[in-house]
Amino acid sequence: MGVMAQLLTLLNAQVVTRLAAAGFPALCANADGSAGSILFGPAAAFETYAPPRVILEPIGMQTRVRDINSATTPYNSAERRQELVMRAIASGDLTFMLHCWGVAGTGSPVDDYDQAIALVDCVRASLHHIAPGAYQIEESGKWIAGTNVSSVGRAMSMGLTLYRPILATLLPFDATKQYAPPAVKPAFTETISVTAGGTVVNGVVVGVTETAPC
Repeated sequence: MGVMAQLLTLLNAQVVTRLAAAGFPALCANADGSAGSILFGPAAAFETYAPPRVILEPIGMQTRVRDINSATTPYNSAERRQELVMRAIASGDLTFMLHCWGVAGTGSPVDDYDQAIALVDCVRASLHHIAPGAYQIEESGKWIAGTNVSSVGRAMSMGLTLYRPILATLLPFDATKQYAPPAVKPAFTETISVTAGGTVVNGVVVGVTETAPC
């Protein structure tokens, strides 16, 4: 599963769950009759749809020099080891337009605005949960006018950037899985062994043997 598919899957699950937990109306059912979900593609393609809706419209990619860790980070730290393994050669940040289209069904445009704002807040909280520090939302959102959206409910649009590295080697691909296939094994493992006994020293459990992928 690629980066866009992962983003859409994780973000959709978070948004749907949060809306239900807060008692907000669910996203409108999709054209094929399936449960409402975040739509992906050009916003104009969904103007005939009904709210409430969240639309993620891909715009492009901004390439820049790779992000590096702080110069004060110890060389043998987990962060440095991860950088060496992944070998990022640049940053390829994905850019989107985020459209949040809400409707209250009360006949009041003020309530429609509030519903749209709630959708924006929900998406932002969801992004913060699944990708903290790895995204940026445009500071100033804009209300959409002059389309079918403005005649039914209210919608706000704003830019969204997802930070991502460009790696020297492509990650293994499996269309049916989110991560690498089962055949892909860690390059090495690290075994930590301590004296048996299972005691606690300064809040740390000792006396165990553990082997884990690095």
